[in-house]
Amino acid sequence: MTTEINTQMDSIRDLDFDIHDIFEKNGSLIFELIKSDKIPKTSNTFLLFIAKTNFIKESIFELSESQNIYAINILFRSLIEHYLRFQYMFFRVLSDKDDNIGEEYLKFCSLSENIDTGKAWKDIAKILEKNPTADPYELLKEINPDFKKYSKEEITKASEQFRYKNIIRFINSKLNRDNKFEDNEFILKLIPIYSDLSSFVHGGPSADKTLFETKDEKDRLKEVLHKIELSFMIAGTVKMFSYLVFYQYDKRFNDAYLGTKALIDKLNAVN
Repeated sequence: MTTEINTQMDSIRDLDFDIHDIFEKNGSLIFELIKSDKIPKTSNTFLLFIAKTNFIKESIFELSESQNIYAINILFRSLIEHYLRFQYMFFRVLSDKDDNIGEEYLKFCSLSENIDTGKAWKDIAKILEKNPTADPYELLKEINPDFKKYSKEEITKASEQFRYKNIIRFINSKLNRDNKFEDNEFILKLIPIYSDLSSFVHGGPSADKTLFETKDEKDRLKEVLHKIELSFMIAGTVKMFSYLVFYQYDKRFNDAYLGTKALIDKLNAVN
């Protein structure tokens, strides 16, 4: 069993190497699109998501060598969140057919993070009895005058779209409206996994239960293999869907999309 699982892991790594090879061969085309006036912000953001999901996937692959299931699950939950945020942008750019979602992501997603930081410092000031009066929204407007034209409500609405619960709500409504649940079974499978893995990130008792259930090497290897398969799928699908969007503006991405899809389908065929 152990030898068989290790062989499967090696096969996944080989497929992943081939997918990365396609990405490297198309790097110059991606930079051409970023420098164009078509969807520069969205294409640049998608390139960064390709890089970020690849970094996490590579770390999960490395941790599989030591069968560190706890750390793997922490990273995998983060990988799911990256993927769902990417999927939200993917659906938006395909429906909107413009660069708006890329611009909104760069402006308001960052703003949301800054607001959270501001609120955290305000909470600390309260704990220290400093009696803070500054509103994080108003402070951000002072730091970045571009936001002065937006009300607090407009800023909140624009930034909230990138939060996990709202992304899930959007994806569910999108798939339900288009009757595409079957075609997007992979996304739907990840949503409950994300919730299940919360215990690993926040130190809950459910994580301890999983560790106990995987104390046997055979069971632990099965779980590690499952996470490797899903990590490969997520990182590969981010590349594949990025190429599909890029193809709408440059037909030279056709081979990259089809080649990546064929490699992902190889794993699906095995499973």
